Amino acid sequence: MHGLCNVDYRRRGAPDSLGAMTDTDTDLAVLQRDNAALRRRVAELEAPAARYAALRAVTPDLILVIDRDGGYVDIEATRGFPSGLIDELIGTNLRERFAAPLADEMIAAVRRALATGEAQRLEYPVMHAGDIRHTAVLTPLTADTVLWFSQDVTAARRLERAERGLRTYEAIVESSPDGVALLGPGGAYVYMNRSYRALVGLAEAAAGGTSDAHAVDPAAVDAARASGGWQGSMILRREDASDVACQVALVRLQGAGADAQVAVIARDVTPFIEAEQQRISLREQVITAQRDALRELSTPLVPLADGVVAMPLLGTLDAERAQRVMERLLEGVARERAHTAILDITGVRTLDADAADALLRVAGATRLLGARVILTGIGPDVARTLVDLRLDLGGVTTRDTLQSGIAEALRVARA
Repeated sequence: MHGLCNVDYRRRGAPDSLGAMTDTDTDLAVLQRDNAALRRRVAELEAPAARYAALRAVTPDLILVIDRDGGYVDIEATRGFPSGLIDELIGTNLRERFAAPLADEMIAAVRRALATGEAQRLEYPVMHAGDIRHTAVLTPLTADTVLWFSQDVTAARRLERAERGLRTYEAIVESSPDGVALLGPGGAYVYMNRSYRALVGLAEAAAGGTSDAHAVDPAAVDAARASGGWQGSMILRREDASDVACQVALVRLQGAGADAQVAVIARDVTPFIEAEQQRISLREQVITAQRDALRELSTPLVPLADGVVAMPLLGTLDAERAQRVMERLLEGVARERAHTAILDITGVRTLDADAADALLRVAGATRLLGARVILTGIGPDVARTLVDLRLDLGGVTTRDTLQSGIAEALRVARA
């Protein structure tokens, strides 16, 4: 070696005797020993260096060296770092790459790591890269620099948001008063919420059913798969084989054709049906009560004197109302022990054949109770009807006005 040829033998001195170790030999031995130790050290470092190079080639993490003022000192070229960006960043500062509040927070983390000697963690959005987030670990490297390991956690954060959204969706669906279920390929249930299980009468712990039990109408499912949705009324079969009327909405989800998943939203409309039936029944009861009250008001029986009663009639007198008149008049005659009953039809506009016949039967029935009947207020139309029908009014006293009928009744009473 060139360095060994220039040894100063005069300074070192010559060997004292043959075979004795000279200073030159000693220096050579030391150099050889140091060289061997260096080679061993290089060999020891080659394996970690190779592993480091391999890791650096495959790691998605960014490895930076940042000084206490936020300057980019060095950048390791890793798989996650665009090679063209290295030269652009070296010599720049965090404040040039990030907005002021975030850059200040980053530099503060660098200085905390240098001051405490402990690793610091922070998460930050990557500027001008859309919805990209990184998390960094900062560890002291020298007195003024830190090693900055940065990892892309965008996918993890998106997954976390999706999981939170899914948990929120599950909480909403499970607490919904409407039944919600999911049909897989073939129409089999793959999910039922609490309300749907209760709707079809399944136990709380039941995971689902089959395409046969509690089945949704296959035609409706096919229509939903074809068009994307379906709404309408449907009867679902319960676990105890009873039926429940539901308002159902079907929505096509993932997949296509017969393999598409279909969401089922079902609402039990039995309470609404029962409420409507009760409303109709109540309305009919009210109508009946009103009709009875109107009948009472339309057939009033008025005592005029001892043994004399009058019943003024208004409106149209049909067979049904004539029957009611007969009942009321006979009850009143018997109750008042009347000997004269006045039927005033001044307010009757029309009188059909059945009503006219019923009116004569009223008069006949009243006579059977021992009371005479005075028919007052016969107008032209009613008179024409009675003549056209050739009805026999024998035994019935007629007067043109109610006043004349009352006078006749009182005259008879005094006699």
